[in-house]
Amino acid sequence: MLHWEPPVYIGSSPVNGYIVEISELETDKRYQFRVLAVNTSGPGIPSLPSDPVLPATKEGTNEIQVGVDEEGFIYLSFENPEPVDNPQFLWSKDYKGAPDSERTDISTDGNTSKLILTNPSEEDVGTYAVEVPNTDGVSASHMLTKEELEELMRKSHDVRHPLIQKISGWNVEVLENGDVRLWLQVEKLSSEADLEMILNDKVIQNTPKRKITFDKENGLIEIIKEDFGKEDKGTYTAKVVDGKASNQLSVTLTGEDFDKVYDESQKKKKAWKKKQGPHFEEQLQWKVTEDCHVIMMCKVKNTKTETTLKWSVDKKPLSNGQFDNQTGSGTLVMKKFTNEDKGLYKAVVKDSRGDDTTEMDLTKEGFEDIMQEICRISAMSASPLKCKGTADGIKIYSDVKYFMESMNPVWHHKDKKLSSTDRLKSGSTMEQVWLHITNPKDSDRGLYMLELSDGKDIHKRTFDLSGKVFDDLLAEQQKCKEEEIIEKNLATIMVDKTLCLTCHISGDPAPEVSWVKNEKKVIFKDRYKLEVHGTVVTLTIEKICAEDSGRYRITVKNKYGSEFGQVTVSVFKHGEEPEELKNVPDITADLESLMTP
Repeated sequence: MLHWEPPVYIGSSPVNGYIVEISELETDKRYQFRVLAVNTSGPGIPSLPSDPVLPATKEGTNEIQVGVDEEGFIYLSFENPEPVDNPQFLWSKDYKGAPDSERTDISTDGNTSKLILTNPSEEDVGTYAVEVPNTDGVSASHMLTKEELEELMRKSHDVRHPLIQKISGWNVEVLENGDVRLWLQVEKLSSEADLEMILNDKVIQNTPKRKITFDKENGLIEIIKEDFGKEDKGTYTAKVVDGKASNQLSVTLTGEDFDKVYDESQKKKKAWKKKQGPHFEEQLQWKVTEDCHVIMMCKVKNTKTETTLKWSVDKKPLSNGQFDNQTGSGTLVMKKFTNEDKGLYKAVVKDSRGDDTTEMDLTKEGFEDIMQEICRISAMSASPLKCKGTADGIKIYSDVKYFMESMNPVWHHKDKKLSSTDRLKSGSTMEQVWLHITNPKDSDRGLYMLELSDGKDIHKRTFDLSGKVFDDLLAEQQKCKEEEIIEKNLATIMVDKTLCLTCHISGDPAPEVSWVKNEKKVIFKDRYKLEVHGTVVTLTIEKICAEDSGRYRITVKNKYGSEFGQVTVSVFKHGEEPEELKNVPDITADLESLMTP
């Protein structure tokens, strides 16, 4: 540290500074100082040179230490390295004398002196120096910059206002019952810690539908809100104080964030309420059995003895549904699934605790999916081709579980695709696909093949109609011809009587009905009348005469196939009944029921 006396002659104006000249500045060499006083007129005459000085730091020399103490005060501290009894410490700022006593507090403890900035601000920026008289030039200095002071002030604030450390910020979750939980976690707190919970600038407390938990041991802060609603929208702030330490943590639930939580809360609340009573553990679903029966299934949980399950389609009750309230299993079986079964199916479970509903739409894609599955199973399970003789010829057929038009049956003979002709007729019933050969010839011998589609793959069935098989079928056909006259589809009636031919039909869609007599279409007028009552079709001929004799045939047809039934009518006069018809029992023919898909 350099010292000099002020100049004897001041000059025209007061001294406002000094210039120090240093000469011969080299490492490990001595150098000299000269001082020039400066006023408004400029520098004055230089002083005499100082004695040569060797620049070197003495061993054990200390620097001024700068920091923040436990109370948060900013300090500059210096320890005298030389053992001196009751040492004095002379502090200065910017080499202009002692620091401002209103802004600093200096204390000495043994060989150490501490300068405290009592109200730190930018005014305290500068160079602080300290020297110890009566020693071998013990001194030190430190330039306190603006940046260093700002950092010290931040540390001072942290010491005086410590921050409670956050472990986890605010978390928002919706509980299973629809309650909303907001929680955060800070470091472990003392038993004296205090919490203030604020919503939209208003302090909130525990209520019957809002529980606030403050677990000091684990630092857990929690809000559980029942019936979360619009009044819970806004900013939540937790103010935590523990001694001098504090923290303030906020979370905002507005806009899309609030809507998302609210919607999830409502959904879970509804589901929770539903679970308190009977509810569907498994929603409505369907399957097709190997017999092509369609089964609708659902599973109910939390049932009681009085729990009921009711079925409906398009709001129309279904009485054939089954429900086991012990296992909770519900089933609805449809043995013949048709176009009439399209609709919106619903199952409602109910008891005194509440109800639940499950639905399945079988109007479009759902219906088509079922029909496709029925088609697949039926095509795969088609029986091998069979053959039998009839009064008119030979019938080749395959039994199926459930014939559908989409199975697209195609017949082949000797690898050639067959088309319907007068002698070759193909058709189907709900449970059979057939090819009828009228008046069979030798050219009809050979390998027959039926192709059925399941919507993806083609399934083939074959039958070799040749050799002894063909001969045996011709013999069977001849036998059928001989027996035809005594079959039940034969009616005799006396002239002037009334004949009623009745047939029971069914099908979905409802089949078209046509009548022919001796291969000519029947015209319904005068004595010929047609009546249809539900599934019963009746052809009535009044005042029957000999001209009405012949073979009558009814044909039913829809998109799934066709079938026919026939009866031979013989009209005779009183006393002229043919000998071969004496054993025919009745004048009313009841044709076999015709079933079409």
